[in-house]
Amino acid sequence: MQNNQRAQRPKFLSRILDDNNEYDFRGSTHVYILREELHVGLLPYGGRSVSYPNFDVEISGNDLDEAKSILNGLKNYPETHVTQLVCDVVNTLGNQLSYSGIIRHEIIESEHYSLSHIPEQSLYDLKYFFVQVVPKEQREASSKSFIFKKAKYVWTLTLPEKVCHWKTYRKILKGLAENTNMLPPHVELAGLAQSSIDFNFENYNKETSKYIYKILNGIGGNQRESRPELVTEFYLVHRMLRLNLSKTLIREHIIDELNLLFSRLNLDAKIIISELPTSKCVRKLISDIELDKKGLNEALSIINIY
Repeated sequence: MQNNQRAQRPKFLSRILDDNNEYDFRGSTHVYILREELHVGLLPYGGRSVSYPNFDVEISGNDLDEAKSILNGLKNYPETHVTQLVCDVVNTLGNQLSYSGIIRHEIIESEHYSLSHIPEQSLYDLKYFFVQVVPKEQREASSKSFIFKKAKYVWTLTLPEKVCHWKTYRKILKGLAENTNMLPPHVELAGLAQSSIDFNFENYNKETSKYIYKILNGIGGNQRESRPELVTEFYLVHRMLRLNLSKTLIREHIIDELNLLFSRLNLDAKIIISELPTSKCVRKLISDIELDKKGLNEALSIINIY
């Protein structure tokens, strides 16, 4: 990177003035819970772990400062300590991924590389380049109806397919939003106290729980359910471990993609995580409880990285 290179600004709009985001589903409790369980604590907050005191993060290579500059651009405040910086970035990216399964950033070349978030709304991937359709309300300010940029200037991060394809993830969010209401759509809460409704609410809640377990079967997790009314304790713990496997795969994927980004930008830098359970370790743990080689409490303590 040449120090005298002219500073560039993002070409893509960083915000689209349109509140109709079909992938939001803010009103769904179960969508909120799934998103939270998938991203909270991908890496220890603050870069410290009581359960794994030897946990450490290193950025190897000669371009440490450039790598730290890129990472700091992915969060809202600067951080100099490598371990805390990487933890904050991975947790932030995990949070963003949990909304729709995919996030994109424009790569800005100037004195230092930087990344600028691109909203999914009105953005189209045409393989070799991306086009952003500028909403009518914003065309006067931008003086453009369409914005084009080559694909090599766009960094795309998705959920790892070992967990769930990002398009499938969106279908899961939509299914949870549409089919997990506390009351059936035809039942009005205001009328419950005034009239008697011939409806089996207990059966409805059981069927809803069964639907949740089924739609999340590939990801794991139990949506904070701990009552053994429908399932056994072993089944609940097994799904918790599988959710942890999904989180571990997401963490490893984000780190791998950041390292590939550094390589793509010709930077000599690589993030290395040590002394935390890997996806291979969690898979072995799941196998061990299935074979009764480890107890449930021991297994849960191993996946606790806080």
